[in-house]
Amino acid sequence: IPKMSGAAILDIVLLSLLVAPFVGLFAFILTSVAESVARDVWNEKLLGLDFLIRARFHSPKLGKSLLGGLAFAGIIVGLYSLLLLIGDQLGTIWIQHGEGRIENFISRFPFFYNIGSDWARAVFILFAFVLFVASQLRNHIRNNGKFILLFSLIFALLPMKIVDTCPFYFPILINFVIGFLLLWILLRFDFVVAGVAFISALSLIAATPYLNQDSVLYIFYGVLSLSIPGIFLIIGLIGISSSEDPEMETEYVPPYLKRWRERERLHRELEIARTVQLKFLPQSKPDVKWLDVASICIPAYEIGGDYYDFVQLDDSRFGVIVGDVSGKGVSAAFYMTLMKGIFKSQTRHVQSPCEVLKQINDLFYENTQRGVFISMIYGVFDKAKGTFTFSRAGHNPLISFYQKKNQAEQLSPYGIAIGLDKGPIFKNTLEESEVKIEPGDIFVFYTDGYSEAMNKNHSEFGEERIVEIVNRNSNSAAQTVLDKIQIEVDKFTGDSLQHDDMTMVVVRIR
Repeated sequence: IPKMSGAAILDIVLLSLLVAPFVGLFAFILTSVAESVARDVWNEKLLGLDFLIRARFHSPKLGKSLLGGLAFAGIIVGLYSLLLLIGDQLGTIWIQHGEGRIENFISRFPFFYNIGSDWARAVFILFAFVLFVASQLRNHIRNNGKFILLFSLIFALLPMKIVDTCPFYFPILINFVIGFLLLWILLRFDFVVAGVAFISALSLIAATPYLNQDSVLYIFYGVLSLSIPGIFLIIGLIGISSSEDPEMETEYVPPYLKRWRERERLHRELEIARTVQLKFLPQSKPDVKWLDVASICIPAYEIGGDYYDFVQLDDSRFGVIVGDVSGKGVSAAFYMTLMKGIFKSQTRHVQSPCEVLKQINDLFYENTQRGVFISMIYGVFDKAKGTFTFSRAGHNPLISFYQKKNQAEQLSPYGIAIGLDKGPIFKNTLEESEVKIEPGDIFVFYTDGYSEAMNKNHSEFGEERIVEIVNRNSNSAAQTVLDKIQIEVDKFTGDSLQHDDMTMVVVRIR
């Protein structure tokens, strides 16, 4: 081996300083992205990797994975040798692998040149293909047979050869077989078993050219190339010889898995809360022969703070209430549930919409923290009198369409939101309005999730558009009017995210 000059050493040092950081950064990004994608698809396959990274060598599970990987490495090498033997008998292949290895041996750092490049290539293939590509495919293909076949075809066409054999189609065949085995191992066991099998198999194959030489130095480097499988073997033996300790295994649960389980628990609890909350809303259309009623409630998140309800006061009187709690999410949903109980208790004893809202404000103000308020509108349809009486506590204007006028308009009697004042100001400012009703009249109650729905340019849908839609569909049923408004809002917002709960009740006089 020729001696190295000072200039050659300087070249190597400068090259290492300039190239190594970029290579390290690329490796970090590659492994991080691949691991993140894989954890979203099958995080249970990476539990053994967490044990290995955290040096939990006394885990029997890790020991079994490492020894299992070494066993599969022997199978891979055996299949590789069998394919080479068959190709040699047919006289169709020849091997460049060994010659290239020996030629590279004359480099100044033969061990790092050959063995280091093999390990780096193995790690790249494992994370870029066995983790990243396989995880992406798994998102779209659930059938194991199709999944393994497609992955094996992709693995067969890797831009780099796992082994150097000719002609060109033979490395493709070898890659296909190895890819098939690696994915099968990953599906059947975990990533550690597949990774150890692949790295150890490449190390065994790489050692062959050195061990077949007469030189002691060559044999020494061949033994060195087997160091990684040797380390896997030692750690595996340490692991399986350790006693199983359930508390120790629990301690090894990685932080990401704890966070994932916590998110899953919260998600399940929110789903339960959503189901419970929806049960507080009317479950069916009210059976009122002289009214046509349609309603909808779409929370912005799993649960929301919008509220609507119906109350049959007697045979000729029917009440509708719509409310919007300040804020969104869990806290708003809690106050919405509280409001339902208060409303139901008051409508049993109080007849006037204005008085009902005053009583609700008194109870709500006493039982909630300051800063929380609810905008609300409550009205009563009276068939016997032919009237609709309502009050509005800081809520959106009521949109009404009168057949005689043939025109929709907004009704907005004065009133501040519930929970803003203890009593005097609220009671003195709250107004009650009464309008005559006739067949064909339409009344639209809604929350600001509709009027303030925004498109990608941050423009709001507005109440005027709702008025126009009601005018255009004045001869339609209540459900049709609601559907038309919903369609126009969805068309207006497009792909923009819903930022507020959306609730609407449409009532048409039959």
